[in-house]
Amino acid sequence: MAKLLFTHSHIATRGVRKHAIKPKLEFGIVTLTFITVIMTTAVSLLYLTHTNRVATKGYLIKDLETQKFDLMEQNERLRLAVAKERSLTEIRKSATTSAMVAVDKVEFALPNKKIAFK
Repeated sequence: MAKLLFTHSHIATRGVRKHAIKPKLEFGIVTLTFITVIMTTAVSLLYLTHTNRVATKGYLIKDLETQKFDLMEQNERLRLAVAKERSLTEIRKSATTSAMVAVDKVEFALPNKKIAFK
């Protein structure tokens, strides 16, 4: 099986070991500076978008909490109004109650007696 060996020289002699070309990846100062600037810009943009999302959700939460507080106050006012309307003094003052009269004679319906007629 034949092997292909790339060397620095174009001459290869049998029995003499040659050094193979090793791939080298070298960066200069300009390339490193450019990569650093790009990475810093990308991280800054990610941070800015994340901060913007958090701030927006904070405003939404604040609005919802304000709305919750207002609804709780309205609920409490409605509970007080219901309690006031159910109070005995309000029932006695109502027009329906004032139109009622006392019954002179009470008649009870017996089970074998017809109450409703066709």
